[in-house]
Amino acid sequence: MKKRLSNSKIHKKIISPHASLLLGSGGFKGHNDYLRKQINAFLRSNVKKVAMIFYALDPADRLSAYSWFENNDIFSGRKLESIHESRNQQEVLKTAEVIYVNGGNTFKLLHQLYKNNLIKIIQERVAAGIPYIGISAGSNIAAPTIRTTNDWPIVTPKKLDALSLLPFQINPHYFGGRTYRRLGKRLIEHLGETREQRIKEYHQETDNNLDVIGIPEGSVLIIKKNHISYESPLNEPAVIFRKGQKREEVTPNKNITHKLL
Repeated sequence: MKKRLSNSKIHKKIISPHASLLLGSGGFKGHNDYLRKQINAFLRSNVKKVAMIFYALDPADRLSAYSWFENNDIFSGRKLESIHESRNQQEVLKTAEVIYVNGGNTFKLLHQLYKNNLIKIIQERVAAGIPYIGISAGSNIAAPTIRTTNDWPIVTPKKLDALSLLPFQINPHYFGGRTYRRLGKRLIEHLGETREQRIKEYHQETDNNLDVIGIPEGSVLIIKKNHISYESPLNEPAVIFRKGQKREEVTPNKNITHKLL
């Protein structure tokens, strides 16, 4: 008999009543003003110190990522501190007023969080009400597992269980339909799996019945006190996949709490 994937610890549809999360799909280049606006609306004005986690990136790319946030003033003058540069990463997280987790490779990110013993402290800080902002891979790890990432497993984390800040899965960079490649002047259909097919495979191979929401590039989920809203600058719908049911599109700028909790 084939062994089914399981994450039996996660079944209750509940978020910590104090949790405050802004989860982006990625693809914000060209939408700097939109991302800055979302972050400013999300954070209180008296929040000043941001712990930045760039473990999803290659070490050579971390400085340029940090500089992008500084040069574009994405956090509007707040103090930014990259935890990988600190000798005491847990202390940086304990004193931070915001936790930001950048995109990149989700497997590499989760591997480093386990390696540096950061999982528990991030969970505790978010449960206590410290805002969490994740982009792409940073959104993936907010879910119970990273099994719905688009990334290659270039490293092997201790396990695939993630932060479990949410009772559902996320698929960032989601797009519906098929893809095409250009050959000269022709467009030829790529016959690989679609995102929808991959998510259906996830549901077929798991026994946890977790919903999956696919969010397109540039869009965000905002979770505050068990209230969930979905927003997109391009007015693209997100898609919710439930095991054994038809997919459901959700339009932007609406309360979607009842659809996921």
